[in-house]
Amino acid sequence: MQFFHNNLASLEPFSLLGIGLGLGFCLGILVSIFWARSSTLFFSARLKDLSHQALNENTSKFMELAQSYFSGYVREARKDFDIKGDEILRTVDPVRQIFYKYEVHLGLMEKDREHAFGTITERLREMAQTQAHLHQETGNLVKALRQPHV
Repeated sequence: MQFFHNNLASLEPFSLLGIGLGLGFCLGILVSIFWARSSTLFFSARLKDLSHQALNENTSKFMELAQSYFSGYVREARKDFDIKGDEILRTVDPVRQIFYKYEVHLGLMEKDREHAFGTITERLREMAQTQAHLHQETGNLVKALRQPHV
């Protein structure tokens, strides 16, 4: 410590002033770096929060505007669809009625066809029975005629 004190005493007052100014300058630079760094962090965080908030507000406003803008179009489209749907139904209704009449008529024709087919089948069955009976009777007649009657 004696060495430091002796050397310090031997320095001239201007040298001490220069050393003090140099130390003060370095300390000032360190303090200004610290403040610049902390203010940069503070302002970047604040700017990030503000930009996030502004983005959220803009997004919500945009969605509200889009909703109000397109809701009118949706309403109009529904009205147009209802009108066009009614027009289509009115246009197609006569064709639908004609198809319904044809369907009823075809149903009646199918019932008549089934009845006629059943009748023909029964008549053919009767003819087959009659033919079998006729065949049997013819056979009996042939036997009777072959036997002599005295």
